Amino acid sequence: MMKKSYPINKSVILAKFKAALLHFACSVAVFLLALAWIRWGLYPDFHFELNGVLYGLRLIASVDLVLGPLLTLLIFHTLKPKREKITDFAVVGAVQLAALAYGLHTMYLEHPRMLMFNSYGTAVTVTQREFNEQSSSISLPENVAQFSQLVGVPIATLVGGGEQSSFREVSDSDIQAADKETRRTMSYDDDKAALANIEQQHGKVNVFAVLGKYQGVYVALDAKRNIVATFGQRDLQ
Repeated sequence: MMKKSYPINKSVILAKFKAALLHFACSVAVFLLALAWIRWGLYPDFHFELNGVLYGLRLIASVDLVLGPLLTLLIFHTLKPKREKITDFAVVGAVQLAALAYGLHTMYLEHPRMLMFNSYGTAVTVTQREFNEQSSSISLPENVAQFSQLVGVPIATLVGGGEQSSFREVSDSDIQAADKETRRTMSYDDDKAALANIEQQHGKVNVFAVLGKYQGVYVALDAKRNIVATFGQRDLQ
């Protein structure tokens, strides 16, 4: 049995666009809520850019803001029975929510769970996925909430290596050692100039690099461990 076809005219097309526009507005509201959670919950401050969040957001936006309203534009018709309209919207909504849930789950797995601080001048991002899999040669801590945070992400000093490794609170001597090594290995003149300018404004600072998934950035701390500036952000090579 062939499915019933419905006539298409100017009023129907206008109704389709109105329905798609309403769907788009609802999708924007959902997307903004998801964006707020991602931006301030999962990837606060510079972690947002260091870990390539924009790539994932483009995929989520393409599904949430384009696919759903486009499907509504294609399938909506004013002459369809109410039950058929509900079924259509339920299917579209299920597809859209499933895709959104998958995208958000992926971004959750890749968000920075902690920063692994090394006295040779870097703090390396450890993701939620790495915590779940525990596949690295380093034994990760069970409770990261015990450590202080750097812009919303716990940071701890790695002690030892392999199965014998452990983590402890970052000390002043750790930061000073990292600062000394960072200054020794800093190679770009513009980074050196930026650091000199920061110290002209704020006095002596301690500096080290934070490495995300795709980019790194230098972080300058004052004597009270407050971030006074970030600089030198660039892609990791």
